[in-house]
Amino acid sequence: CMDVEGEKGLFADIQSAEIKNLTLADGYIKTSNYAGGICTKALNSRIFNCHNSCSIITDGGMPYSGGMCGNSENSVIEKCSNTASVINTRINEWVYWVGGIVGSLDKGRVVRECYNTGEIVGSYGCGGIAGMSQSGNNLIERCYNTGLIRGNGYSNDFIGGIVGSMNNKDIVRNCYNTGNIMGVRVGGIVAHASGTVEYCYNAGTINGTTKGAIAGWKDDGSSVTRNYYDKTVCGDAGGVNGVELSNQAYGHTTTEMCNSTLSTALNSYYDASIWQAGTTANASTEVITDDNVFGYKIIGTYPSLKGVGEPQYAKTLWVNVGTEENQWISQKSPLDLEWH
Repeated sequence: CMDVEGEKGLFADIQSAEIKNLTLADGYIKTSNYAGGICTKALNSRIFNCHNSCSIITDGGMPYSGGMCGNSENSVIEKCSNTASVINTRINEWVYWVGGIVGSLDKGRVVRECYNTGEIVGSYGCGGIAGMSQSGNNLIERCYNTGLIRGNGYSNDFIGGIVGSMNNKDIVRNCYNTGNIMGVRVGGIVAHASGTVEYCYNAGTINGTTKGAIAGWKDDGSSVTRNYYDKTVCGDAGGVNGVELSNQAYGHTTTEMCNSTLSTALNSYYDASIWQAGTTANASTEVITDDNVFGYKIIGTYPSLKGVGEPQYAKTLWVNVGTEENQWISQKSPLDLEWH
């Protein structure tokens, strides 16, 4: 455990280094400066097969923070995961970038085959994988998020399932999100899309003012192509800027998302070896519950990335409104239930 004022991670700044096969288990890092599970900043380096389950808490307006590192410049992060919360505790304020894997991805490098399951909280650039992808020519591919990603109440936030905000030469490709997204300007994959977003899907709830199941805000000249979202879960979020746009973001029911047709389509666009088919074979007819108040039914599993983490169940939430006997009713807004 670390509770300090300076920049903090297992390592501080690294340059021209390789860090691999490390796991940080239990504890926390708390600081008002840059923070990362593995390192604060990585320059011309590689982080490979590292995993973090230590919570990262920052309370300053300027620091970058991420499960692996706060800032990655001209570096590669591969086969890494974060399962802990990464939180900036400022409320209703502009703060710099917070990500499940990296706070800021900078100057033409890569995050590949990584995933986040922890809760991520920030404002101006907050995402399940990267808070901000900047300076162009960055690539985020074959990554996913299942954690809750939420804003701190600041009115000009960008809260995304994979990336909060991206540059016009950056690429997000073959990624998916099943985590709930909550903020003002929100997107299931990218909140602010300036570059290329392709062959991705979102099955997480979207709760925001400016919103899209794939991209909440899309700049002119950006490319959003052949993405999919669960319209049963996402409701009125639409695909891009609240609208389903042909060849950019297609909405399907939960059952259709679990059907092998989706993985076949995703594999046909880029590389047939990337996506594992979803299934409806494990569907449940009874409500599964621990407390007899909230429960869920399993529809099946969504498509997953081969060799990256685990497949994710597709679920519908139910609530018991009965007094003397069970009376379960289906809920279309799981995020609302979780925050009561």
